[in-house]
Amino acid sequence: MKQTIPCVRAAERAVIAAILRTNGALMDLAVAGGLTSESFHDADFQRVYTAMLETAKAGGVCDLVTLGQRLPDHAVQLAELFDSLATTVNFEVWVRQLRQAEAARLVRRAALEYADRAATLPPGEIAGGIAGLAEAVGEAGRIINGQTVRGLTEICRGFMEGMH
Repeated sequence: MKQTIPCVRAAERAVIAAILRTNGALMDLAVAGGLTSESFHDADFQRVYTAMLETAKAGGVCDLVTLGQRLPDHAVQLAELFDSLATTVNFEVWVRQLRQAEAARLVRRAALEYADRAATLPPGEIAGGIAGLAEAVGEAGRIINGQTVRGLTEICRGFMEGMH
């Protein structure tokens, strides 16, 4: 059975492009929607979004020039993204799609971690592991319903601590 990682590459690309096309005007909406760098599966998009967050936090403008200077190795990719998007009308939909894929990755990661450790858990800790897995699934449901802005790493860290 082929293993696939839940992601929505088109939405990842569209969110980055939309933020660029609006010179960062959509950053507040992205952050309010719970997007973190971990919301992006693609490592290049993670780096670009991290640079956007840092730029916005420092009071800078998330435009093509500023980000091209911050990420010179990504300058061509940024220019291509800038030119690739005709509209930003679906931005909130794309943000939701990214959060849903992030939630699915959370459940997958927690389930794989539990499966890897289940055979070695002492009998008294098995219930705790199952409870941690159930918490991860519940958190994923809250992400999908837009009720949380916790990032994937924070959620998984809590699950991992429950496994020890």
